[in-house]
Amino acid sequence: MSATHPGRIELRGLAVDCIVGVLPHERVTEQTLLLDVVLTADFAPAAASDALGDIIDYCQVAEALTAWLRAMRFKLIETIAVRGCELLLDRFPAIIECELAVSKPAAMTQAAMVTARHQRSRGGGG
Repeated sequence: MSATHPGRIELRGLAVDCIVGVLPHERVTEQTLLLDVVLTADFAPAAASDALGDIIDYCQVAEALTAWLRAMRFKLIETIAVRGCELLLDRFPAIIECELAVSKPAAMTQAAMVTARHQRSRGGGG
């Protein structure tokens, strides 16, 4: 059996303009969400081959999340955090664990932003 080399791929500050929120104006005007994604995967295959096909293509991860959020009209960032982890685990088999933080800068005037964070393992934990 070959050795595994678990590692993390991190996408920080992925900006996505989409419809999100519960207030009437939020249902018709796009807002920017900032996503932080942490993906745990086995780096051993990619380290051996130096081939993109042996690891998670983070550009595809960004494209998948962006297209998904733009197509949906979620009310809660908590829902996005949970379902976004599910989406990534379903779409990218190399992901062992996914953590998704969804920040909404325009959520309230008293804070720079509000963030909902969720973590899920392939085995269903989280």
